[in-house]
Amino acid sequence: MAGGLSLPEVVEIGESAGVPVTAYPGWSVDEAGLRVVLYRTAEVAREKGQAGLRALLSHGLRRDLAWMEKDLKALRQVGPLASSFYPMESLHADALAHLTQWLSDPGRVPAREGCRTAEQFAAALDLARRDSRRGVPELVDRLRTVLTLRQELMVHPTPYPGLVDEVDELVGAGFLRAATPDRLKHFERYLRGRLQRAERWPQQPGKDEERARLVAPLGAALAAAPVGPRADRLRWLMEEYRVSLWAQRLGTAEPVSAKKLQRAAEACRPGNAAGAAPPPSAPRPPPPLAVTPVVGETKAKPLKSLNALGALFKSPGR
Repeated sequence: MAGGLSLPEVVEIGESAGVPVTAYPGWSVDEAGLRVVLYRTAEVAREKGQAGLRALLSHGLRRDLAWMEKDLKALRQVGPLASSFYPMESLHADALAHLTQWLSDPGRVPAREGCRTAEQFAAALDLARRDSRRGVPELVDRLRTVLTLRQELMVHPTPYPGLVDEVDELVGAGFLRAATPDRLKHFERYLRGRLQRAERWPQQPGKDEERARLVAPLGAALAAAPVGPRADRLRWLMEEYRVSLWAQRLGTAEPVSAKKLQRAAEACRPGNAAGAAPPPSAPRPPPPLAVTPVVGETKAKPLKSLNALGALFKSPGR
């Protein structure tokens, strides 16, 4: 692993009719394991590289993750709060996946001037190992708070229309796998916002209904939206919007407005070029490398074969 993380952004692999042929090194994860391959474009190399970097981090943390899985027996503390909708076996598996996603986040190894070094990777692993020691206790505490609030809302004496469905959608079976670690920390605020609404709406039902009408079209847009990042964006913006409408004192994670929500809803509309998910297609073999002129002069010698690629990935100073 030493030195193997310092991939160049672009390499010259030959010439075609006097024009340099370039390719973009990146990580590839498949059933054969993790390898360095050459991609046609920088965009694909970056996209694939995120998955590869996550796999590298997970591999480096494999012993820590094994210990953490044993520590997850602490989930028994919150098991009774979730037993009616979240079997302990599923909760345990999802908690491990949730923590693994957090510890193996590629953002722990940010690119600097287009490169990531072995030194950066080692430092990120060290920090992730330290984080793993607090991961389980913090997750159990957060789950205890979220599940207690869920239980309180599900049996609230003055539920507003739709409360039970909203809570079940936010904190239902499998919610831990669906929520990223960064998003889960906001769940307490989302639930407390609903608690405040449930306590106050009987005094002003007309005002509550007026606010609910502002959210209803957004919910319809979300229900019709193709699954993907834009739908996720709309979903969490809606949660922040609910807090701003019914529990302003709790604050929001980012500024929200009706216009901002409308733009997010329009981006999710089926058939919208900006929001529609691409139609599924059968896997196709990758096209040949593009012949791309290199701007300016280059001092690097072209590679005579792909076997020479390994020489590019030596650690600094070697």
